[in-house]
Amino acid sequence: KITKDVKKATKYASTGGKIFAWFLIFVGIFAIFATDDLAGIWYIILGAFLVVLANASYNQVIIKDVLNKIEIKEIITKSIDPIENTATLRDIADKFKKSSNKCLLVHKKQKLVGFINAEYVKRISEYKWDVASSEDTMVKIDYIQFESETPLAKLFGYMLSRDLEYVVITSKSKVLGIIEREKLLNILKVFS
Repeated sequence: KITKDVKKATKYASTGGKIFAWFLIFVGIFAIFATDDLAGIWYIILGAFLVVLANASYNQVIIKDVLNKIEIKEIITKSIDPIENTATLRDIADKFKKSSNKCLLVHKKQKLVGFINAEYVKRISEYKWDVASSEDTMVKIDYIQFESETPLAKLFGYMLSRDLEYVVITSKSKVLGIIEREKLLNILKVFS
């Protein structure tokens, strides 16, 4: 409240937490050597836990601050090739070879139902490529579809929690493009 800046306040609180955490760690080390009692290990564990928490809370504020300054339309990848849900993985692999895209949008009767990326195809044994279809291996649209007004920080948190490389951005059911996790990570490296 004194600084009137969440970023600064969190940095101060994080630094204070780390100082206290390191104090606990040194108390634990001293207790082990001074008393030959292993009870000091609890102080060390608690201190280490507090260091991790202090770093995580500050990083979370930095991520939110950086991503809230960027709009989805600035980093969206718009040209994504479609593929039918009946296409085999061999068809998909061939399409990836001819395209610079890392993922394809899967359509069923002209309606978007999911997406598949090159990494998914690589993980499946090649002898299955002629029998498995894109619908068998795609990520369903329900898990990856976000409106264009969604804050990037929220979107990034969701991608990390679900280990998603891409999400589809829509506006009034119309597909605008995709957001790549790698792009968000690069932005964070540059601005944080």
